[in-house]
Amino acid sequence: MRTLINKVATHISEVNHYTKDEEEQIAYSLRIFIFELVKVLGVILIFSAVGYTVEVLIAMFVMTSSKPFIGGYHEDNQVKCFVSTFLIIGSVIYLASNIHMDLMPKLILNFIALFCIWNQAPVVNPKMPINREELLKRNRAVGMAVLLVCAVISLIFYRYTKVSNTMVWIIVFQALLMFNKP
Repeated sequence: MRTLINKVATHISEVNHYTKDEEEQIAYSLRIFIFELVKVLGVILIFSAVGYTVEVLIAMFVMTSSKPFIGGYHEDNQVKCFVSTFLIIGSVIYLASNIHMDLMPKLILNFIALFCIWNQAPVVNPKMPINREELLKRNRAVGMAVLLVCAVISLIFYRYTKVSNTMVWIIVFQALLMFNKP
């Protein structure tokens, strides 16, 4: 897989007359994109195969649209990342399917999770540090906006438990995963 990605990056670089550094950046971006795509599709396919299509799509949508901006838990290789994502999504689906919540518990959980995320975001991955203050502020604002919209949707559709419960629990897990390391 890495060999194929490197060949594609080399071809793109040759066609566009990029430098060696630019070629390495393209290879890195392609590698991250492909591995993330495989992970997301793998998790979706597995949970869809056992009957949780709606839940896994909602959880993956909320997670993939907010995590790049708020940061949080990261694994050091793709296999560990896949396993941890699978376990997180599985836990969210289990809780969403088995714990009954009325409107007030959903409101409280969303509020507490958003408060925690606001106070922690963005959590920067030490392997890819961001040190520009304006980028940190932008990431925080975008991540919070995405999660706030999801929280509001979870409250508006609180009677549709598959949608609402899954959104609430994935937002809670997003908050929890921001406190994994000092």
